[in-house]
Amino acid sequence: MALHKYLSIFNRVIEHGERRNEKYHSHGLTAWHDFEGYTCFIGYRELTMTIYFHNKYTYDTPDRQTLAEFETLIDQLANDKAFHG
Repeated sequence: MALHKYLSIFNRVIEHGERRNEKYHSHGLTAWHDFEGYTCFIGYRELTMTIYFHNKYTYDTPDRQTLAEFETLIDQLANDKAFHG
C-alpha cells in the first residue's frame, strides 16, 4: 500500500473540497484532521481511515465490501489527472 497516495488525495480533498462543519467533502470522500494536524482522517460511507504520524494507519469499517469500494475509489482518483489539477 502506497500511503503517499492516500495523503495526496487527503490533501486534494482538504484544498478543494466543500467545507462543512470542520470537514471537507469531495468525490464521495470526507477529509479532516485533529487539532494539531498530526492525525488525518479520510471517510467514505461508514469507513474511516486514520493516518497517524510515522506512516501508520488503521481502518474502521463495518465490512470488506465498503473497504473494497473505498480502495477502488482511491485508485480511480489517484489516476484522475483532473482531480489532481
